[in-house]
Formats: sequence, structure tokens, C-alpha cells
Amino acid sequence: MIESSEPHQPRISLTRVYFRTLGILLVFTLLLFNFKSSLQTYSVMSLATTMNSLDSDFLSARGLILDVSYFFAILLLLHIIWSGIITISALAPWYQNKDKHQSDVYWLLLICLHITCLIAINSYLYPTSLVSYFRHTLLSNPLIWGGITFFLILSFYRGLLSLMSKAVVTSTSILAAIVLISPFASTNKTSTDNSDKPNIIILGIDGLRPDHLEYLAADPKIAPNLNRLLNKMTIYSNTYTPQGRTYVAWMSLLTGQYPVSNGVRFNLAPPELVDKTLPIIELLKSKGYHTTYAIDERRFNQIDSSYGFDNTVGPKAGAADAFITGLGDLPYFNIMLIHPYSSKILPYLYNNRAYGKAYSPVTFNKTVIGSLPPEKPNFLAMHYCQLHWPYTSKDFIPQPLDSWDGNYNHYMYTQMILSVDKQVNDLFSRLKLKGMLNNAIVYIISDHGESFKLSDHQAINTQNSSSMPTTKSWGHGTNILDQQQTQVLLARADFSDGKIITAATVMDGLYSLVDIVPTLLSSLNVSTESIASQQAIQLDGEVLPKTADDVLLNRYVYVESSVPVKSINKSFIDKKDVMSETASNYEVRDDGKAYMRPQNYIELIAKKQRAIYFQHWQLSLLPDFDSPILLNTKTNEIYVADEYHGNFNWRPMLNALCNRYKGDPGFDPGSFCNQIDVVVTH
Repeated sequence: MIESSEPHQPRISLTRVYFRTLGILLVFTLLLFNFKSSLQTYSVMSLATTMNSLDSDFLSARGLILDVSYFFAILLLLHIIWSGIITISALAPWYQNKDKHQSDVYWLLLICLHITCLIAINSYLYPTSLVSYFRHTLLSNPLIWGGITFFLILSFYRGLLSLMSKAVVTSTSILAAIVLISPFASTNKTSTDNSDKPNIIILGIDGLRPDHLEYLAADPKIAPNLNRLLNKMTIYSNTYTPQGRTYVAWMSLLTGQYPVSNGVRFNLAPPELVDKTLPIIELLKSKGYHTTYAIDERRFNQIDSSYGFDNTVGPKAGAADAFITGLGDLPYFNIMLIHPYSSKILPYLYNNRAYGKAYSPVTFNKTVIGSLPPEKPNFLAMHYCQLHWPYTSKDFIPQPLDSWDGNYNHYMYTQMILSVDKQVNDLFSRLKLKGMLNNAIVYIISDHGESFKLSDHQAINTQNSSSMPTTKSWGHGTNILDQQQTQVLLARADFSDGKIITAATVMDGLYSLVDIVPTLLSSLNVSTESIASQQAIQLDGEVLPKTADDVLLNRYVYVESSVPVKSINKSFIDKKDVMSETASNYEVRDDGKAYMRPQNYIELIAKKQRAIYFQHWQLSLLPDFDSPILLNTKTNEIYVADEYHGNFNWRPMLNALCNRYKGDPGFDPGSFCNQIDVVVTH
């Protein structure tokens, strides 16, 4: 029992008050969990049950258990600290309590004010949070919750002063303030690297479709800042992703090889089947570059320092992401994410686009730029994931207006482009301020497109065949005939003194993301033969042309699919159905990360669709179709190749496709490659 310092106050048992407070706060959190579950179409635990029923070892993985246990330990620790703050605050009430009943009333009032203040702040900062009950009310006004916060801080200090001397409280408060505020202090150091080595920046934007940009006649207001930037760059039209999956596309970009060459055929590839050595990164490091890979969502892209990068930025990668991002929507966690220390305390939530309700694009940019050493030339590969389904953000999307086309996912996608556009503008402002654009080579790319099964994307069936495969679908990486999935953005510019010095043009031709590494080597005056001989590899890409005279007219480009997922090709995507269909292909290992099962990895390669592009033609081999499919990308006319009677000779394309994928598991089940009677090499 501790006697209150105030005269005539009743005796208070700190231990009893503390544990009663802790109990109430824990019950409050359980109520929040229950409330959120009632609002969600699927709960976190239902998803876990789905995955567990498909993989009996899922929940026994040591790394997963540790990550989830750590999350709940932090949650409990927050309640322990919070209970202590309230208990201390109750020691010195602002009015004289005459009996125990009044003391209890005051204590309950403090708890209510704490909870109210917490939810009010959350409602102001994160209005789309499911627990932002006070959004758009008077309580979410900063003046109101700011006043409550000030009162609660004073109450806490009154309680502290009843326990310890003013000198101890003052010194401890100053020390705590320094520790808490110091991470926000920005040095804003400008680049001091005076060498002739340019900074190299590759910015990837997940799922950005070129036909939503001004250079392909889209409304410039969809992405005003990005369009202004691209209008000054060299844009390579008709660029295709090697595969419409983020990890696979980036590995193709960084190796300069198609997936069939580098061995990375799916997201979450088993590490023993992947060569993590990236020759371009090793080369740049040998030339004094500091290499960074930054991504704001790691559910399907686990590139990290084990791939040779000096530094990686982004949330922690692991299977626990699915649990923690679902459970993490709590006001105390959301408010904590403002502070940089959260990168260590809440590694699955900090800078995680998958936790869209609290993701800050500006904070992610700050974190990335702050990690770049100003005294060295930098290689920065970074990727934005805001355009990835399910299109959530911490701010509300405007109600549908003139841009509403009846397709919910497409509308949300176009609205999220505006958010990405602001993020890109903020990034380049910060890069310029830091001096990173005084001498730089910049690429802006998208890893894949995105399809929304829009009616105007169905190809014209000139042969009136009833069995023609569809070119209209959902998602990405599932249908190589859907050009909205495979066509991507590729733009390049040289910067000097913060300004673009290369020509602004749209370069016709045929290009792939595998062209970036050969072009970088050319820019650095390193021959592709030199790096290929040193690393015993063969680059598949070509050097991007600087003028129209350099364009390769007779070039082939290759694209392959991931695995088609039936549950995605519906008007409404149910996350639980998607996981039910795909989870059996994956396993969680002791490091806590999910990987595709090696046996499934090989089996699923046989189910891939494969295509080759030449000029404005695409020839595809589909495992479930008994003839090659020919598509004229200029007229959008589709043909069964064997029944095509036009002037274009597509057989050399088939020959090249067969040579590229010869020996690939399950390739060409129809034995079309054996039927080639004309072999012409372009």
C-alpha cells in the first residue's frame, strides 16, 4: 500500500490498480479484434485456417512461430507500459477524492480518456483504419485530441512527482525526449561524390500500365507529375516484361536474362534453385558503388542483402506478414509507426504497403533517401507497390465521378495512380535536394501490367473460331495473350545538375526489361562480353538504342506466364479462394519465409504459357490449346496459327521459340516444334 502525497486522499494499492488497468486494456484490445473481424469479409484466422488445412507443417515453422510470438510480445509490452502510465496518473487526481468510490471513478475516467484520445488520434492520422471510430467527428480535430493529450501528459507528470523528486523527473524527461526526437533530426547531407561515376537509379512501379500514361494518349491528369517527367525522357514503346510477376521481372532485369536462362520462374522460388549472384551488382561494387535495393512490400519479392546488395530497405520478409498485417490495425501500433524506431520494433508493419491503412509513401521515400551514403556513387533499385491489389491506402478514395466505368477494381487502380504520382514527385524532389541527380542515369519501369477484363481488350476473332482462347482476363502473369498484363513502361534519362540532358523521344521498336543491364554496361563502358566471360553467363538483352537509326528491326522478345489462377478470373477476387487454390504449392521454412515447394516448382513450369514477339506479332504456345496462337498486336486480330492464310510467315517465330525453351519441363506438349518445315533465322 502506498499513501498518496495529496492530503486527505484515500490509500491506493498500486499493484491492484495496475493489474485492474491491464485487464481492462487487454479486454479493450480483444473487443477491437472482434469488431474488426465482424467488418471484414474474411478474418485473419480464417485465412490461417485455410493455409493450415492445406499444409500441416505451416504453423510449425520455427521462424514463423518466433515472428508471430514476437508480435504478441510487443503487443503485451505496450499494454504493460500503457497500464503503468495510467496507474501513475491515478496517483495524483486533480480534485480531492473523499472515498474509494471517487478514486475508482477518477481512475475509470483516466482509462476512458486514454482510449478516447488514442482512437481520436488514430482517426485523424489513419481515417481508413477499421478502428478509426471518430473519423469526421469533432473528436478527430487536432485541437480536441491535442487538448486531451496535454491533459493526460500533465496528469502523468503529477503522478510521477508524487513518486520521485522533480530533479529526477526533469533529467529523465530530457533524456527521453532526446532519445525519441533524435531519429527525426535530418542532416540533409548533399552528395559529396566528385567522381565521374554517375548515380544509377532504377525506379519500378508495380503494375503500371503504359496505356494509362500520356505518351499513349491517356488523360494526362491521371498522373500529372509522372507524365511531366516522362515527357522529358526517352521512352521505349512496345516493351514487354519477361514474366508478369514482380520477383521474376526484377531478377530478369538485374541479370539481363530471361527466366528460362536465369532459372527464376516463379515468385517465392526455393533459394536452392536460384543463383543469387547478380553480376551487375558485383561489378558496380568493384567500381566503388554503394548498392541498395528498396521495396515497400515483400510478400512476393524477397530480394535482400543475400543477393549481394550493400543495403536493403523495406518491411521484413516472411510468412508472418499475412498474419501481422491483418492483426496490426490497432491504434497503438498505427501511432507508433510514425516513429522511425518502429522499423525495429514493428518490422512487418513499418514501410509496408501490404498494410495500406498505415503506409506512408513519403516516409518510405525518406527512409530510402536517408540510407544512401552521399560520399559514394549509388546504385539504387527501388520498387513501389501501391498499384498492387487490393488498392488500399490510409486516405479515402474520392467517390466515383466522371471516371467511374462500372469496374470497381479498375476505378480503384486509376485512383491509386494519383497517389503513386505524388510519391514519384516527392522522390525526385528529394533526390535532387540531396544532389543525387547532379550526375545520374535514371530508369523508370513497371514490372508488369494489370488486366481488369475490360470489354475493349478482347481481341478480334477473324476466324470465328468458337474455341479461341480469351485475351481478356484479370490480374497479371496469368494470360500472355492479354497485352495489358505483359506490356510495361521503360523510360531512360541522363541527369546533370538536377536536369535531364538526354533527348525527349518515344522510341519505336521492340524491347524487354532484360535490356537494362546491357545498356548499363554500355553506359559504364564495360563490354557485355567482358562481364559474361567473367561470370560465365550469357546476357539475353540488347543495348537500348539512343537514336532511331540504332533500333533493331528484326528482334525477338520472349514472355512467359506464371501459373493461371482460376479464382482470380472472377468479377470479385476473394482472397481466401485465391489462397485455397495456391497455398498448397508453398511451404514455410525455419527461416520464417514462404517458398514454393521444389517439387511443385518443377511441375508448374510445365503449365506455363510461352510467347515470342516479332515486330507487331505475337506467337504463343498454350499448354491447354492444340495449336499455336497468332496475335497481331497492331490490329488486335487473333488467329489459330495453323489456319492463318495471310502474308506473314510465323514459322520462324515458332522455330526461335522452340530453340529458346528447348528442354524446358513440359514445353510443347503438342509437339509443334517437330512440325517446323521451314527454318528461317532473322
